[in-house]
Amino acid sequence: STLFPYTTLFRSAATSESPTTIETTDEKGDELMESANFANGPMNTRVLVTAAAGHTGRPTVERLLEKGFEVRALVRKDDARAQSLRQLGAEASLGDMSSLRDVRRALYGVNRAYFCCAIGTGMVENAAIFAQAAGEQGLELIVDMSHKQARPEARSKVTQDHWLSEQIFDRSG
Repeated sequence: STLFPYTTLFRSAATSESPTTIETTDEKGDELMESANFANGPMNTRVLVTAAAGHTGRPTVERLLEKGFEVRALVRKDDARAQSLRQLGAEASLGDMSSLRDVRRALYGVNRAYFCCAIGTGMVENAAIFAQAAGEQGLELIVDMSHKQARPEARSKVTQDHWLSEQIFDRSG
């Protein structure tokens, strides 16, 4: 299975380069961690991975740790899955993505983030909360797990919500 079926990268205005949106598909999944966006040295780079106990979050945590990044894994429950992330070497942070306070706490001291939100109600609100907290923290990069059919005229609310989330991140600078 592919680690990054569809991912959009958002560079922050806080970096020396202008904000850019880069889309990557299955073929580029392996290149994501090798790209200039992530390859600027994992040393002293802490990455927050949301939904870290899930099907895309956990492999992302594993890959980042293999590449030498410090990883903070945002999880909803302190359960066996959170414990297994700790055993891999990640710092598990308990929180709710719909809570600005929890997201701010999870992002404190983080340089970059992988935003993956469970499909369902609240995706757009969670993206807005995350973008606000990330802007306050001055993150240099957000990677948004999106959907390849995300577009404004999408028939599905889920794919439309992915598109709206992309717009929030794109405009957040």
